Amino acid sequence: MPSDFRTTVLTILLCPLGGGLGLSMAGCSAHLLAPQDLSQDLCGIFFFRVAFDFNILRLLPFLFWAESFEVRLTRDLLLVVVCVALLLASLNMYRTEIPFQWMLSLCGDEYEGDELQVGSEIQIPNTDIKLTLSQSRVPHGAGTLKFANGNTYQGEWQSGKQHGQGIFRYVNGDNYEGQWQNGLPQGKGIFTWFDGTQYIGEFSLGCPHGEGSKIWIDGARYSGQWKEGKKSGQGTYSWPSGREYTGAWLLDNMHGYGTCNYENGDKYAGRWANDTKSGEGTYRWADGSEVCGLW
Repeated sequence: MPSDFRTTVLTILLCPLGGGLGLSMAGCSAHLLAPQDLSQDLCGIFFFRVAFDFNILRLLPFLFWAESFEVRLTRDLLLVVVCVALLLASLNMYRTEIPFQWMLSLCGDEYEGDELQVGSEIQIPNTDIKLTLSQSRVPHGAGTLKFANGNTYQGEWQSGKQHGQGIFRYVNGDNYEGQWQNGLPQGKGIFTWFDGTQYIGEFSLGCPHGEGSKIWIDGARYSGQWKEGKKSGQGTYSWPSGREYTGAWLLDNMHGYGTCNYENGDKYAGRWANDTKSGEGTYRWADGSEVCGLW
């Protein structure tokens, strides 16, 4: 490979990368030596990423329109580097979180309430590094956050995340009141939709999960087990017309063994699959006659 070509490629790739890496290392070292603002670390990582992406974009046209062996070889090696970088990113090795005070200023959100005190330590996610705050804009305790889109959260906070008891009001009229953990509904709570439909029960990672009841505005009601926001497990569903099913559910469908009492007095007890009678079961009419068999 000609020396002038090699020098050009290395200069294009390494100079800005070195600058971004230097900013990142400077920010990290500053935190290890003295209390500094968390934004220095993130600035370094941000400029490192921007420099890397910018130089790849700047170099790609030069590589793909060239025909020499040296250029083609450099292109292939660069593509390997890019693939490895994407793989590492997918493994979450470069995960960072923007400090809450940045989110407030960039998004136009407004917060009023308790905050972490200057000198408090916070943990960087996925690391063993603890940083000391030199200025505090991290909600911690009781407070109210008004989002730029009109949503509002009022309740307890821990290190910048909803944690404890709180109420989240959506701009469309929905609202959730109950327990929170690490920024998501977790535990017991009540979610009310804008039309009056309501779920009362247990939540996990923001979804109905566990024991709970949902009441629709037309009078329909389900009480039983939930999994990841869907009726799954054992439960009872009552229709406004008077029909009632008690039994097994899977992904919002009657699935497994269950009993259905119909409006006219008929009754079916047996197996179900995807809301349909399927398998062994007994159907008994209101006059007392019945049939047993496979459905």
